[in-house]
Amino acid sequence: MGQFFSRIAVTAGLVAALSLPTTAATSSWQIDPAHSSAQFAVKHLMISTVRGAFTSVKGSLQFDDKDITKSSVDVTIDVNSVDYPRPRP
Repeated sequence: MGQFFSRIAVTAGLVAALSLPTTAATSSWQIDPAHSSAQFAVKHLMISTVRGAFTSVKGSLQFDDKDITKSSVDVTIDVNSVDYPRPRP
């Protein structure tokens, strides 16, 4: 699951970097919780894949194009917001 969250951070960073004007030195971005989710897929018995999402995602991105090592991503995902298909009784 840690690899999944790394992908989210990288994707958010790339989106922010590609949408910045070239003159900006430091930019701040907020994740829009109403239009965001963290999705996952888990193999079950090597036969099927269960997919779901966490619907409560909050966070921000600080991007410094002069020194990328000073950039940061802060994401909070509420585990109680998990949404996945439930088995039928």
